[in-house]
Amino acid sequence: QQPQQPPLGTPLQFPTATPALPAGAAGLWKINPHIPLFSQQPHLKRCVTMAIDKAIKEILTPVMERSATIASITTRELVLKDFALEPDEQIMRTAAHYTVQSLASSLAMVACKEPLRVSIASHLRSLLQANVSDQAQRALIEHAVQTVCTDTLDTAGALIEKTTAEKALRETDDA
Repeated sequence: QQPQQPPLGTPLQFPTATPALPAGAAGLWKINPHIPLFSQQPHLKRCVTMAIDKAIKEILTPVMERSATIASITTRELVLKDFALEPDEQIMRTAAHYTVQSLASSLAMVACKEPLRVSIASHLRSLLQANVSDQAQRALIEHAVQTVCTDTLDTAGALIEKTTAEKALRETDDA
């Protein structure tokens, strides 16, 4: 049995949080309870949200602009070529929507993954170092940074993917 396809015109589904609502996004970051630094100093968990928010804001605009633009141009060319003889404009529009969302989100994920990892790590490391004075606990910082990066990278990337797909869809509709 083949998986069911969504009806034509149904937009692709992505996680519902957006970076435009950082307060709502704070609940997305699941912090591993077994990280020793956060077990000993739970108040430092705030640094995780702050670091991820800074990283997303830093990476989002350039990745989103570039990915949405490339996806929009590519989609226009593909759809015009593939649907040149299609008399129904709605079918062509639906194909363009699916194509641009898929291309934009894939391009965004590829483009943001490593810069996002580096940015989260850098911001979190500097926030934790500024808030930890005990030398013994300073040794735990790198473990916390690496674990948080691994645990949150996919969710943060999904926020960027979703935002980029939405922007590309708007650009396609405007074109």
